[in-house]
Amino acid sequence: MIFFGKKASVIRQEHIFGISCPSCQTNNSIHGAVVGNYGHLYWIPTIPMGRTIAAQCEHCRKTFDEKDMPSQLRDAIRPMMDEVKTPLKHFSGLFVIGGLFVLGIYTSINNDRDNLAFINDPAIGDVYEIKDAIRDYTTQKVIAVTDDSVYCAENQYSVNKVRGLAGIDQEKNYINTGIGYSRQELIKMLNADKITRVKRN
Repeated sequence: MIFFGKKASVIRQEHIFGISCPSCQTNNSIHGAVVGNYGHLYWIPTIPMGRTIAAQCEHCRKTFDEKDMPSQLRDAIRPMMDEVKTPLKHFSGLFVIGGLFVLGIYTSINNDRDNLAFINDPAIGDVYEIKDAIRDYTTQKVIAVTDDSVYCAENQYSVNKVRGLAGIDQEKNYINTGIGYSRQELIKMLNADKITRVKRN
């Protein structure tokens, strides 16, 4: 479930002098504020959604939204809007998302580089995570390497999600059927995403 909503925070507030409270008529009792609205994702501010002004009387505690203020009070508070900017914290979710995106690209590039290096220089014990069909995944373990070929033991089991491979990658599940690949075949399988990952301990 994705938790998305809208919240607000006070960006700036000041005591407003020379104006009486529209509710209790107490003079010089108004505090004006600039309020920043933002959308949040999992309670992390993500998208600024504009600013508005508000006021509260410190005597009667009455609060006023911008649309409810008398024009004299609105005109006294509105200049504060020009003096403040939307705080960076209201964008923090975007920074997090951007950072995760960059990290994902960096990790993917490193994984691709490692996979190719392991395919080009195979070692006994390497585990190939293989996309066996549209929704089936399995593993094969390298048991022998020659100058031009790689021989693998096959896993007896398959799963329908990549994250399930860790559960079947156990020594007892491999059968030595002597399946062999040329070095060129392995590179083609990697490029075609039939081999999705090479694990080396």
